[in-house]
Amino acid sequence: MVVKTPDGQAHPVPVISTGPVQSSEPGSSCSSPCPGRSGPHHSGSITPDREGSAPQPAPPKPLDGRTAAAAAAAARRRAPPRRPPAGLHSITASPSHPLPSGGGHLAVFTSRGEGGSIRLLRAEGGAAKMSDFQTSTHRERWIFQPQDLVNKWTTANRRSAEILAQYGTTRLKVDPVDGSISNPEPVPDHVVGSSSVKPLSCEEEQVMRIFYEQKIQEVCRAFKFPHKIQATAIIYFKRFYLQWSVMEHHPKHIMLTCVYASCKVEENHVSAEELGKGIQQDHQIILNNEMIVLKSLDFDLIVYAPYRSIEGFIDDMDDFCRAGNGAHQRLKDLHQTANSEVDTMMLTDAPLLYTPGQLALAALYKSNSALSVLDFERYLESVFSRQHFDCPVEQFIQIISSINHLVSQLQLPGTKEMRHADRKLKHCLDPSSSSHDDHKKKEKKSKHKSKRTASDAQLNS
Repeated sequence: MVVKTPDGQAHPVPVISTGPVQSSEPGSSCSSPCPGRSGPHHSGSITPDREGSAPQPAPPKPLDGRTAAAAAAAARRRAPPRRPPAGLHSITASPSHPLPSGGGHLAVFTSRGEGGSIRLLRAEGGAAKMSDFQTSTHRERWIFQPQDLVNKWTTANRRSAEILAQYGTTRLKVDPVDGSISNPEPVPDHVVGSSSVKPLSCEEEQVMRIFYEQKIQEVCRAFKFPHKIQATAIIYFKRFYLQWSVMEHHPKHIMLTCVYASCKVEENHVSAEELGKGIQQDHQIILNNEMIVLKSLDFDLIVYAPYRSIEGFIDDMDDFCRAGNGAHQRLKDLHQTANSEVDTMMLTDAPLLYTPGQLALAALYKSNSALSVLDFERYLESVFSRQHFDCPVEQFIQIISSINHLVSQLQLPGTKEMRHADRKLKHCLDPSSSSHDDHKKKEKKSKHKSKRTASDAQLNS
C-alpha cells in the first residue's frame, strides 16, 4: 500500500504482522446498575479547563490504568473459580442499555443450565471489561457543544498567529522527556509584529485535520489494526487539536504518535521502530511527541468507540427479529455497512459531540434505510420500553437525524486546497522555506520569460 503526503510524495506501507490482536475496548453502561458491574473506573489525573461543558456528577476517585489492572488481577486471584452449571446450557448475549444518555455496549452473557443461571461480562483476552461510560472521563470531559469546539479552535488559531507575529515562526520547542513547551527562537532579522508569512485560517486548519485523520485510517488499514485502534487514534488526534493549532505541532508527527499511543492502550503492541519503519518515518519523531500528546489528553486514555456498540445492537436485533438464516445474513450485511458509516462519521465532529451509543444507532439507522432489514423505529420503541427511559423515541430519532446530517455535510479536502494549506503550514513552521520557494518561483518565471522571448525571435526571423 502507498500513503501519499500533501507534497505528493508516496510512502509505501508494507503489511506487517503484529501477532494476535487483543482488543481492550471497554464496554459501555446504562443509567442504572447492572448485575456483575463493578470494579475500577479508568480516569485521567489532570482536569483541564473545559469551557461550556455541562457540569457532571463527580465520579469515584479515579485509578490510572496500571493501578486498575493490578487491582483487577488481585481480585481475580482471590476469587474462587466459577464454572458454568453442568449439563447442556445456552448462552445468550444482550446489549447493555443502548440509550441516549449512555454510550457503547458491554455485553452481558447469561448462561443457563441445570444448576440455574449465572451472568458474565464479555471478556477480551481473559479479562472482563468493567469500565462504565456513565462515570468515564470520556463522558465527563470530552463531550462538547458545537460552539465549544469553535471556541477552542479559534483560541488555538489566534494564539498561533500571535506567536508567528512575535517570533516569525510557530514551531514550538517540545521537551521529549516531560512534554514541556517553550516558545520558538526568533527568526533572524525578524521584526516583531510584522511577518511576510501568513498564518492558516481556521478553515484551512480543519482541512489539515481531516486530511490527517484519513491518513490515520490508511495507516491502520495497512497494518491491519482493528477498528478500535483506528477509532482511538482518531479521537486522540481530535482531542489534541482542541488544545493546539496545527501550526504549533505538525499533524503528520502527531498522527503517528496517536496511532502508537492507541496501540499501547488497546494492548496491540507495536514498537515505535516497527511503526516508523512501516511508513518510512523516523521513529524518534513518534517518541519525541509521546509525552506532549499524553499531557494534552490529560492522560484520559480510555476511549469508547461506536464499533463495539454496533456489535451489541446487532446481537439484540437478532433476538428482536427472531427469523431464520436469511435474517442473520441481512444483519451481518447491516453490521458491515454500519461499520463503514462509522468510518466516515469519525472524520466529522460527531465523536466530540455525541456518545458512542448515539453514533452507533445513527450508523445503524442510516444503513438500515438502505438495506431495509427491520422496522427500525419499532426496534427503538422496544429498546426504550425495556429500559424505561424518560426520553421519547421521537426525540432520540431527531438526535440520530442530526448526526447523519453532520456526516452528509462532510467535505473531504481536495488535492489543490490541501497543497495550498500544506504550503502555508510549511512556511509557518520554517520561514526560511518561504524565501527559498520565492527564489524558485522567480527562477521559473525567468526561464519561462527567456523561452518565450526566444520563441518570439524565431517567429520574427
